[in-house]
Amino acid sequence: MPVVGWGWHERERQPSAAELVDRLGPVVEFVVDTFGAERCMFASNFPVDKVSYAWTDLFDAFAEIVAGRPVDEQRALFAETARRVYRL
Repeated sequence: MPVVGWGWHERERQPSAAELVDRLGPVVEFVVDTFGAERCMFASNFPVDKVSYAWTDLFDAFAEIVAGRPVDEQRALFAETARRVYRL
């Protein structure tokens, strides 16, 4: 997304999932470590972000970033926190 400042929307090729992991990983890790998985959830800004990267690459990057975390934290980040917060 242009506002992040990484210029992905100006490149000929979108970043790979691995590049997204490299860039977003430290931010995600810091936020989850600081606030806990029960206060965080993964989201996207699609379809707006499709000018910068593919949704599938973003999802794959999120999965890779948290692959070493306990399963209950992964579930919270991908679904359970949103279910609780939005009362779904």
